[in-house]
Amino acid sequence: MPFSIFSILSSWPLARSLEVKLKTNLQRLLLAAIVAVFFLGLAFPNPHPHFWWQKLPVFDMFFGFFGAILIIVFAKWLGHNWLLKDQSFYDHD
Repeated sequence: MPFSIFSILSSWPLARSLEVKLKTNLQRLLLAAIVAVFFLGLAFPNPHPHFWWQKLPVFDMFFGFFGAILIIVFAKWLGHNWLLKDQSFYDHD
């Protein structure tokens, strides 16, 4: 279990409910920031595009998001199909 501020107080019901509230508030804040950056990208496009894709509004945001998703999926595939070994890999009976 990853360390959390509330890991010490996890047996207290108040601490658990506060942790859930903090997580949902953080998720709402991050979603609001993403939406704000999206609309700012629409309102203020790149003033000096050098390539055709820079003329598309918020292209960099979508490119970065889908690029990160692609890297995560590839890393999971690579880990499961190449790095992981069978449980009996080191058993040399």
